Amino acid sequence: MPSVFGMGEILVDKIYTVNGEERWLAGGSVFNTMMDLYLMGIEVAFQTSLARDDEGNFLMNTLMDSGFSTLYHNPSEKTLYAEVTLDGNGNPVFRIKNREKLVLNFGSKHESILKSSSIFHTSAFSLNYSKSRDAILKAFDVAKRERIFCSFDLNMRSLEGDIKPDELRKIVVELMIKADYCKPSRDDLSLLFPALSIEEVIEFLKNHTQGNIVVTNGDDPIIYIKNGSIKEIAVKKEAAVDGTGAGDAFNAAVIASVLKGKPFLEAIETGKLLASMVVKRYGALATSEDVKAIKNRI
Repeated sequence: MPSVFGMGEILVDKIYTVNGEERWLAGGSVFNTMMDLYLMGIEVAFQTSLARDDEGNFLMNTLMDSGFSTLYHNPSEKTLYAEVTLDGNGNPVFRIKNREKLVLNFGSKHESILKSSSIFHTSAFSLNYSKSRDAILKAFDVAKRERIFCSFDLNMRSLEGDIKPDELRKIVVELMIKADYCKPSRDDLSLLFPALSIEEVIEFLKNHTQGNIVVTNGDDPIIYIKNGSIKEIAVKKEAAVDGTGAGDAFNAAVIASVLKGKPFLEAIETGKLLASMVVKRYGALATSEDVKAIKNRI
């Protein structure tokens, strides 16, 4: 049975480089993390949806070529894709298409798989629309009830959806403070708490979070919040070619470290290491060399 059960988005990253080149790569926050874990030799189960269109066929071929299981994929009307424009520093700007077409289910077979897993991983990306939101909330509730480690990547992108923005914010905040691990960026927090300064947001999280919150902001220090305390962790500046997937790789390394029973501060350092490797090349996924370095570390 899988060690990690993931639910969320897979999509095509259509990357437009500074030289005007277009590249299609498999992407999506939850998928990237699950694939990185799979490349580390960790057994995973991943539920998402794909359509029989050009983007869906591209992703299905990519997954089959890698041996990554498509057992829990649902059919959908359109496959998600993101137009990703990179600036001169490799920083990506995303424009998500077909987000409302993501379809997730959480039935008895999914609950059985989740209960046999050690970690549940998902993201806020899937909460904007009811076709995916309802399943995520059911799965999260089961995971908490069964005391399964819950990993939640904020990854909001926008508040557009079939739910009022304030209602969506309320749901996301609840999951964030209940999760065993959550990794928001400062941009995520600005979207989630528009009326508060970052200092006020950090204070709120310090007073309410039940697990580990890791706030990232590029090369700025990481803010680690746990048990009512705040710790700053330095980040080494890297010459980035493509920042796409850095946070997802960070999550994968943290999850792998948790599975190995490593202290959480050590898990953060391992996350930093894998993220720094991923940004040095185009694409969101770790390479075999990256994976070997992480496996040797943990």
